[in-house]
Amino acid sequence: MGYCCENPRYPLDQKESVLEALASNDTGKTHKFLGREVEYIDGGLTMPDFLEILPGATLIECMKVFGNISDQNSILGQNNHNVDEYVKAVNERFDRYLTTLRQLVENPNNHKQVNAFFYARRKCLGMCGSFDRIKELSEIVQYADGEGMLNREDVLVVHYPGSFHPFPHKGHLEVAELVHSQAGQSDMTQPCRIVVSTNAINPNRPALSPTFHDRLDNLRRGFFNEDYSSVLGIAGDFADKHHRMSQLLLIAQFEREKRLRLVLGSDNFLNTFRQATDGVDYYRLLLNSDNQIFVSLRKGDDYESVTRVISQARQTFQTDIVPLSPQNEAVTGTFIRSQPAHNRRQYVSNDYVRLDI
Repeated sequence: MGYCCENPRYPLDQKESVLEALASNDTGKTHKFLGREVEYIDGGLTMPDFLEILPGATLIECMKVFGNISDQNSILGQNNHNVDEYVKAVNERFDRYLTTLRQLVENPNNHKQVNAFFYARRKCLGMCGSFDRIKELSEIVQYADGEGMLNREDVLVVHYPGSFHPFPHKGHLEVAELVHSQAGQSDMTQPCRIVVSTNAINPNRPALSPTFHDRLDNLRRGFFNEDYSSVLGIAGDFADKHHRMSQLLLIAQFEREKRLRLVLGSDNFLNTFRQATDGVDYYRLLLNSDNQIFVSLRKGDDYESVTRVISQARQTFQTDIVPLSPQNEAVTGTFIRSQPAHNRRQYVSNDYVRLDI
């Protein structure tokens, strides 16, 4: 893909290659890219975030591949990334998850709880940060699956992309919570993941390009406490609309109905409708009748005008469009960027978020 970034040790196309391999059901290809991913995870260069959105059958097969990956190719002992309070919290949460899962599996009286616990705590799967832990998780999951403790759960996936500049703030969390609440109403028995992602390259904000890995790390920090959310480390070039659409459709392959479910801010939605009406292919694909679009309304929006365009879009493109309740938090990235640095902390989603990336 040829992206430039500040951390060339982790190729920006790697995560996408992992998802493509898993979607292809090609065993050799899957083993190759998962093996490479394990090395990067063990080196502290990435997190296994993709595990959080996989359908149950794919997830269990992935665990089997992890169990077969040899430690001969691992880079054990080189996990030397900075261990701050956030990293400690991640490790502690995963350790608690692993301990509880093992205890449930080992106690026959608790076997009925294994499936619910394993899938309800999907966010913890993305916190598995070393080869040893991956192997241990694989061992537990394979045993539980072999003993009939696990069902093959599918996931409702809603994609929430954005620049999240200068950092994930309270307004972003409110949108994600609103989407999760609205999407979950359709089928409360199915797990729902709000997949948050950011672009490596955006021609409208060139200053973002060299900070992709830092912003991705900051997204993980910002959504750390939101169990329904997943931060996906798949790099996108917003200037390459064809590739961007292929990425969106790739993520949709793991959605339980294989639908593209997408969150758009009201301003982006209005632009999408204009461009689609003008016949621009990328935006017409976004408003495809098979898709579902959640429109985020902000304070200050002309609700009547936005509602009118939503009605027009439904009639013209037959798209399933879901307007969200107007936000309570009157916070935007534009507003925060206008604030002096010492005022910004009050708008962050939690204390782990860094202000200085």
